[in-house]
Amino acid sequence: MSEDRPGTPATETRAHPTTEGGPTLHATGLPASRRPIVVVDDDPASAARIGRILVEAGHPTITATGGRSALHQVFGSSVEPVLLICAIEMSEMSGIELAARLTAARPGVRVLLISADPRSVERARAHLPEVDGALLKPFSSDELRGAVTAALAYDP
Repeated sequence: MSEDRPGTPATETRAHPTTEGGPTLHATGLPASRRPIVVVDDDPASAARIGRILVEAGHPTITATGGRSALHQVFGSSVEPVLLICAIEMSEMSGIELAARLTAARPGVRVLLISADPRSVERARAHLPEVDGALLKPFSSDELRGAVTAALAYDP
């Protein structure tokens, strides 16, 4: 698999259709390896790139370009995600707020926050016990896969 460059537009973003009007993904009771990873970034190219990398690595993936959209997709279809990957800074809802809402409703969901601001990443690591990892943009495909593996293996 070739190495992606940050900002490269992705062409595939979902392993399972979960968009409004599409088939519903009911993941309750699935093993963690088959539960979806929810990717949220208000930069559509970034969300699509992350989603594509995860799909290529064999992860079922749901992408959204905002917190409300992500919550709608998760709660509207009874999805039990294994991991939330989201940008810290988003316009309609911060990644920290999204993580708090999702983990309150879906205990056990792991959280990996991403940001281009090193201070935001450090604050997230220091102040949010429910955060399983943080990744500084730009990052490579290998760095993303490594962070996902670490977040899924993390046992507090």
